[in-house]
Amino acid sequence: MDDMELLHEYAGGGNEQAFTTLVARHINMVHSVALRHVRDPQQAEEIAQAVFVILARKAAALPGRTILSAWLFHTARLTAANFLRTEIRRARREQEAYMQSGMRENQTNDPWGQMAPLLDEAIASLNETDRDAIVLRFVEGRDFKEVGAALGATEDSGRMRVNRALEKLRVFLARRGVALSAAVIAGALSANAVQAAPPALLGAVAVAVSQGASTTATTATLIKGTLKLMAWTKLKITAGAVVGVLLAAGTTTVIVKYAYPSEPEYQGKTLSYWLASLGQNQLQFSNLRPQPNQPAAEAFQSMGAKAVPFLHPELRSMELARRKHAAAAAHAIGPSAKKLTPDLLESAMTTAGSGHDPYDEIFALAAMGPQNIASLTNMFTNPNKWARQRTAEAFFMADYDTEPAVPALLQAVDDADPGVRGAAAQALGQVHKQLDVILPALLKNLRDPEASVRWSTADAMGRLGPDAKTAFPALLELWRNDPDRNVGPFAANALKRVDPEAAAQAGVK
Repeated sequence: MDDMELLHEYAGGGNEQAFTTLVARHINMVHSVALRHVRDPQQAEEIAQAVFVILARKAAALPGRTILSAWLFHTARLTAANFLRTEIRRARREQEAYMQSGMRENQTNDPWGQMAPLLDEAIASLNETDRDAIVLRFVEGRDFKEVGAALGATEDSGRMRVNRALEKLRVFLARRGVALSAAVIAGALSANAVQAAPPALLGAVAVAVSQGASTTATTATLIKGTLKLMAWTKLKITAGAVVGVLLAAGTTTVIVKYAYPSEPEYQGKTLSYWLASLGQNQLQFSNLRPQPNQPAAEAFQSMGAKAVPFLHPELRSMELARRKHAAAAAHAIGPSAKKLTPDLLESAMTTAGSGHDPYDEIFALAAMGPQNIASLTNMFTNPNKWARQRTAEAFFMADYDTEPAVPALLQAVDDADPGVRGAAAQALGQVHKQLDVILPALLKNLRDPEASVRWSTADAMGRLGPDAKTAFPALLELWRNDPDRNVGPFAANALKRVDPEAAAQAGVK
């Protein structure tokens, strides 16, 4: 029997053997999707169990035309993304450190290593038919004739659909800095998209399905959250369809406008248009403020608070690109978008939790004003080094008093990552208060084993100016004897700003 026949056997008569057969067919794929998201085998197993519990609950409601493998692929991605939003994700510090070091280093020449972190997001960006074609061809391993038949078309049409979807994946990856041909993407997908799940997982799923959500509290929470997300997604689709019917029937448009206010516009183009334009032209900022002559930035600033209701769902999207575009828009708007603070924080955690750089969200939070300092300092405990470094950089670029962040920055100058230490030092150089604790910390950083940290710290002391006179001897020693040639110029500049007269007498040029 095919997938849907087996599912109906289970839904209609409680045939557990039919359901076990379904699980055996698709467990490797579901586990592979989960593992690409969370990078932890045990947590991937938990997500896989949740996916099949959800399938058991939804069995009677799925239409007969459903391509079950594609449905499971989508549900696995949704469940994994839901998992990454939970507090459980914060506890995985050791695994995140692995992602930030070893895995990234191994991605350089390996096509699969380059595309794997973006794969599920890329496939999710396709329309339903293209997504089904990719899953059928590369996840289930069907030939073009079978793909065409499953989509209700011919073999040639199936081949064309797969090739078109591959080209879309190529463009998606290229825009994110992964330049691979469609043929290479196809080969990497065929070889790596599905890997064998642990043998014991099949039995664990059977137990999870038979016991429902009673296996663990974590699984129960995960299932509940994912079901809510699925219901919300369906609600949004249904609501959109209802609006379409009302419009087609000529029903009173006042009701539609009341429920769905029109998007704000700038120069005759909607907010959606300007968000989409960020895929080709990233916004440029200087000290957290948009640089001039950027139409998209001007559009967002013109829309101001009117854009906030439409950016709210974008920041809660499962798609990384949509969240980051919305965060860039909020950044351009500035304090008028402060109501988006909770959404920006959640998006930053989700982005960091999936191993990506949450710079858009963090800089947007900083651009809202000093009321977000407390929320931002919490990012210094995030396992993702980029989250910590971007937070320090945001404080460095802020045009308001960041003294409340000093305790967190003092801890950050001892961070395990040199990028974080250097950025924290530069941020402290902006604060001309609490010098009794700031200067000792910066003096310590002048002896850091990383040259980048030493020159960052010297630059910070230069910005403190005469307030850092007690550091003059240490800066002079750095200028004279540091083994890295890049450090000397920063030390010289700092010396001239801290004490110009003493610097001249010492021969600093």
